[in-house]
Amino acid sequence: RSKEVSGNGQCDLKNQARLVLQSSNKLQLAEWGEWLTDVTAVYNDELSNAILHEIQRDKTDISEKTSLVDQNREQIALPLLIKSARRATKRNFNCTKGEVLSCKDEVLELEAQVKEAESQLETARTMHGRIHGIAKSNEKLETLRKDEKDRAQTTDSSYYKFFSVERLHNWVLTGSSDSSISLVFRGVSVETSIQLSFCISSTLTVSLSAKFDRLPRSMSSFLSLGGASQTRFHPAVSGFLKAKMNLLCRDMKNGHMSNPTEIPSMIHFAELRVARIEEVAKEIEAILGRCKNSFLQPSESHKEG
Repeated sequence: RSKEVSGNGQCDLKNQARLVLQSSNKLQLAEWGEWLTDVTAVYNDELSNAILHEIQRDKTDISEKTSLVDQNREQIALPLLIKSARRATKRNFNCTKGEVLSCKDEVLELEAQVKEAESQLETARTMHGRIHGIAKSNEKLETLRKDEKDRAQTTDSSYYKFFSVERLHNWVLTGSSDSSISLVFRGVSVETSIQLSFCISSTLTVSLSAKFDRLPRSMSSFLSLGGASQTRFHPAVSGFLKAKMNLLCRDMKNGHMSNPTEIPSMIHFAELRVARIEEVAKEIEAILGRCKNSFLQPSESHKEG
């Protein structure tokens, strides 16, 4: 029991000692806090009154010097930058010059290719033009061949038609060209044999040359009346025929033809007039044959003269 009491006493002492120690620590801490507060206030006053002004002044000096350093650095760096830029520009110029020279070679090569291509194109155009011309010529030739074939057929047909009616006329075509047509009539007598020549000018006007007389041997071969010879009329009838044929030739010469298409009508006119004159001459010849002793007979004195 005594041990328990002693043990309890010791515990109380420890507790009291602890309480005293804690109280002492609190007091010390309070004093330490007050001291720190005073020290902080002193330093704060010192810092506010002296140090901050110095710091601000130093900061201003530092800013000014930093600005000066930047300016000096720019002044120093600017020539270097310019020199570097010049070097870079020169390098770029040299590179560009090299590229330009390379491009110049390429351009020269391309120009040569273009000239060659233009030459080939011109050759091709010339060849195309020749081929086109040949094609056109072939087309024209083919057209001409077809026209020639058609005209040959027409000519053959016209020839056979003309040959079939040739003997129905008392005239024969002795010559023809683009500018002239010649034909000859062989009448029933020498007096009614006439030659007609039509000349066509560049303005397509037509002039006529007509004459009657005995036909030359060269033209007599063109005509044939089945071997029949020409009639010799009475001298009075022969004079009548000469007068009428002369008048007919003069009328035809005085006639005006403004177009070659009028030539057939002129030939038809001459054919009808000659036939009519010959019929009248035949009638007069028949009358004279029945009236041999009429006053139309030439007198003996006239015969002797």
